[in-house]
Amino acid sequence: MPSSGSAVSAKKTESQRILSIPVRPYHDITPGEITRSLAKPGCGFELRLIQEAALTAIKECRGGFFPIGVGHGKSFIACLAASVLECDFAIIFAPASTVRQLQEQYDDLRAHFRLVPARIMSYATLSQPKGTTLLTELVERYSADKVVLVCDEAHRLKRLESARTKRIIRFMRANPKVSFVALSGTMTSKSLRDFSHLAELCLRDNSPVPRDRYHLNCWSECIDVDGRPGQTEWRQLGPLAKWAGMD
Repeated sequence: MPSSGSAVSAKKTESQRILSIPVRPYHDITPGEITRSLAKPGCGFELRLIQEAALTAIKECRGGFFPIGVGHGKSFIACLAASVLECDFAIIFAPASTVRQLQEQYDDLRAHFRLVPARIMSYATLSQPKGTTLLTELVERYSADKVVLVCDEAHRLKRLESARTKRIIRFMRANPKVSFVALSGTMTSKSLRDFSHLAELCLRDNSPVPRDRYHLNCWSECIDVDGRPGQTEWRQLGPLAKWAGMD
């Protein structure tokens, strides 16, 4: 879960942790494999390759962080994530303006794919004082490892100071076995800090972004639009630059 900082010894290893994460190309998946595994007889849909790749990654990683562009079918991924994970229940958050549309799409998909029970809600629900209690009540009847929390337009959670983001993090800390999937076509506008906590919620030890504050600040100064790196920051980014073939 997102951390507030790490010990000095951990600061020496965070970049190396990231560089040791296996790189798995998903362009070589078998087209239609996920569709066939989830489809009901007579299914009238064929998932796009990017949807199949995302769902394959969710299955393999028990979660997923997907900065997928607008118009590539993120709603299908949101609806099918629980099925590919073989979960018993899905909690799906979306902007208030798209909740009804996403619910209708979910209902339509049930005629074609094996879907599990889901509760689709707006982020505004999380902003209310009862937000954390609501999440807890929704999952208390299921085993935590059989629940997935999916956040469509996940950039709505980029501010760590917001009540909705704090409630999501608090819930995930209390329920670490719950899987987490984040989807957005605009995951960030200018900073790694916009999504570092989301990447960690999704991928835990396999997050490709620094998890401790010191390394995150160093990487941000070197990579962010408004970054102002000094020698200390460049030195911390050195292993990444070497991995990328830069001098």
